[in-house]
Amino acid sequence: MSWVDKKDDHPSWLSEYCSYLSDHCPDLLDITVLKKWIMANTIEANIPIGYGLGSSGALTAAIYDIAKTSEGKGDMSNLSELQHKLGLMESFFHGKSSGFDPLISYLRSPILRKDDELHVLDAKAVKLPLHCYLLDSGAARSGKDMIAKFLENYETNKIQIDQLSTLNSKVIDMLISTSSLSDFYINIKTISALQHKAMPYMIIDDLKHYWQEGLKSDDYYLKICGAGGGGYYLVFSMKELSTIGSYKLQKVVN
Repeated sequence: MSWVDKKDDHPSWLSEYCSYLSDHCPDLLDITVLKKWIMANTIEANIPIGYGLGSSGALTAAIYDIAKTSEGKGDMSNLSELQHKLGLMESFFHGKSSGFDPLISYLRSPILRKDDELHVLDAKAVKLPLHCYLLDSGAARSGKDMIAKFLENYETNKIQIDQLSTLNSKVIDMLISTSSLSDFYINIKTISALQHKAMPYMIIDDLKHYWQEGLKSDDYYLKICGAGGGGYYLVFSMKELSTIGSYKLQKVVN
């Protein structure tokens, strides 16, 4: 099926995405509804594309909400199945998607995956009084390309990546509990150091100096956001910050 952009308002990738959905997800969506909606509407969002903040997940969730079939209306009773469906839809952007980002966007709530079960959390689930920021690298990137690069390098850095997975789970538990703030930052520093060592291709060259400087000074710790390679990066600090070098910071959590 081919799609015609609405008065040149739609980017070409949106038409390609709709064609993908028509070919790969005909049982999940009412394609007739989707086609009518696309022809009559344009997409607007405040999430920058290619920056690691879940723009593809938000778009996937929005389209699913608009055009899901009648069978999909009972999906809330089976979050794992809903995640699978949304992952199939979002795979257009990443090559393969877990469906986690669009599930969060669709439910508009944080989701905790623990022991292969999904738990919907309160919107204010973070309990630790930490300082968290977004650093805008000023460089958009392709999530699909970075994920492919990660998979290519996985076996070479398997030990460090497995460590990262364990540590990520640990700091997530700390975020939603009353754990020690100093213990949290110790683990974040370890994550930052491991990412710098095992995933240098996900850190833009201009940022590598500041990454090492944070590890050395303990004033802040940088962490890859999304697929890395550009876009936004996360910054964790025990104090108020406004910039790192020439990079401005946007506060996320107090």
